[in-house]
Amino acid sequence: MKIIPTVLLTLITVASIAQIPNPSFENWTSGNPNGWTDGNSFLPGTTTESNNAHAGAHACSLNSSGGMGGFVQTGTSIYDTYFSQPGNFVALNGWYILNSVSGEGIYVSVQNKSGNSSNGSGNYQSTSSTAVYKQFSACMTGETATTDSTSISITLTGSPTHTGAYVIVDDLSFGSCVNAVEAIPDRVTLESSYPNPASTIFNIIYSIPTSGIVSVGLFDLSGRKLETLLNGIKQTSGRYKIPVDVSALANGIYIYSITVDGETFSQKLSVIR
Repeated sequence: MKIIPTVLLTLITVASIAQIPNPSFENWTSGNPNGWTDGNSFLPGTTTESNNAHAGAHACSLNSSGGMGGFVQTGTSIYDTYFSQPGNFVALNGWYILNSVSGEGIYVSVQNKSGNSSNGSGNYQSTSSTAVYKQFSACMTGETATTDSTSISITLTGSPTHTGAYVIVDDLSFGSCVNAVEAIPDRVTLESSYPNPASTIFNIIYSIPTSGIVSVGLFDLSGRKLETLLNGIKQTSGRYKIPVDVSALANGIYIYSITVDGETFSQKLSVIR
């Protein structure tokens, strides 16, 4: 009787640790992200470590080089890309920054298997540049049985890619389908910042329902602008996040605001150390 709980605990533990390898690209070895195969195997410099992170200290930058776009895919080689992932999921979510010089874009693909049989897939693609992190959601379709393994690939597309094009990706996770189940609101939405109070970094998160010209700023209570975070940038529909460093600010109350096509939305932030 005492053995059963131990066995169940072991099974639960094994299931719970199955996850995306190195999902926030925090761990690198010799210029390559641990748990992933990347474009450096074909052309060095197409995949590099970035300190422009969505969270943590590192992210993954896929770059254009020699007419080729960088890529990463799970697995130890381009011929073995699947990792253990028991159970189906609704979507692969993550965050990205895209600098498209001439039509380059991000393409995310996720494939599930049950044994040797295909069991659902999802993808996300965009060629619209974004200077700050934008959320993506590769929503799954066609799942018919229990998944036991999953493959993920992320690519900077474009033929040929031009010098200076890149996409930075970070914070991958399994979750709800942002594009469908949690649809973008039909109005501009400025979410509550976190953490609040903040001591070093806080995050501004907002959604816009259609393309618009966006400015984001940080102000003191007198209305004096302390920092311009975005200045009249065109953004497409989606959910965005801007990490803001407030470590140099004195304790007190501040205002952060987003202006979309001339309409402004503001909230308060407390800085406490």
